[in-house]
Amino acid sequence: MVKYPLVNLWTSTMLCEEGSFPPGLTPAMVKGSALVVLSGGCDVSQKAVVAQSLGAKALLIASNTTLITPRANESEYAKVHIPLALMRHRDWLDAQKAFNGNVMQGQMYAPQHSTLDPSIVLMLFIA
Repeated sequence: MVKYPLVNLWTSTMLCEEGSFPPGLTPAMVKGSALVVLSGGCDVSQKAVVAQSLGAKALLIASNTTLITPRANESEYAKVHIPLALMRHRDWLDAQKAFNGNVMQGQMYAPQHSTLDPSIVLMLFIA
C-alpha cells in the first residue's frame, strides 16, 4: 500500500472551486499528497474533483457533524478517480497533537469485495 504525505487545507480553504489554490501552498506541495479539508460548502464529489485537479492522490474530509455516507449525483462520482474518506474533525485534531507538528502520512485501505455476501451464506446455511 502507498503512503501519501498529508497536507492540511482545513484552515485555508473549503476546496469547492476549481482553479482556486490555497494561499501559502505551491502545486508541488499538493501534488501526490492526501489533502485534508473540512466538510461543507459543497458536495463531497466537488471537493474530490477539485483535489484531483490539483494533483492530490487522496482526499480526507474532516467533519464536525455526525459522519454519514456522502451522497451525490452518480455523474459527479464518475468524475472522481481518487480515494476519499471521512473522518471526525476531533480525530484529525488529536492526530495533529499526537504528531506534534511533524509530517504525517496517510494510507487508505479498502478490502476487496467478496463475490458472495457472508450474511447470505449464513442465512442459507441456517435454512
